[in-house]
Amino acid sequence: MNHEFLDHPSDLKIKAVGKSKEEVFQSLAEAVAEYLLQEKPSAEEEKSFDIELKANDLLGLLIQYLNEILFLTETEGAIFAKVRFEELEDDYLKAKAYSSGQRPKEQIKSATYESEIKRISKGFQAVVLFDI
Repeated sequence: MNHEFLDHPSDLKIKAVGKSKEEVFQSLAEAVAEYLLQEKPSAEEEKSFDIELKANDLLGLLIQYLNEILFLTETEGAIFAKVRFEELEDDYLKAKAYSSGQRPKEQIKSATYESEIKRISKGFQAVVLFDI
């Protein structure tokens, strides 16, 4: 799993690549946590929250998933860098998000639909634009 922060003049843009959809979704959660903390997130697991989402397609599911993590960060005041997937299809996700107990130093408003996720030769790649 890996991610990188891409240049953008006013917002946050993150690219993630993985062998599976799960790896890409997890990598993006880690990247969001890293941005919110301005450092690598802790591996501790303080609390867990269930996430269950339905969407029309994989991009819609990815955006809903990232916005759910941002919502949990806002309402719980904690960082969610680790997610365990029970099920991940192109239009359905069931998972547990784990809080590290760390508090955010920065803010992200939302993931936008000016994003993409696609299959590549070695798995999947997503580029996500966030409003900050």
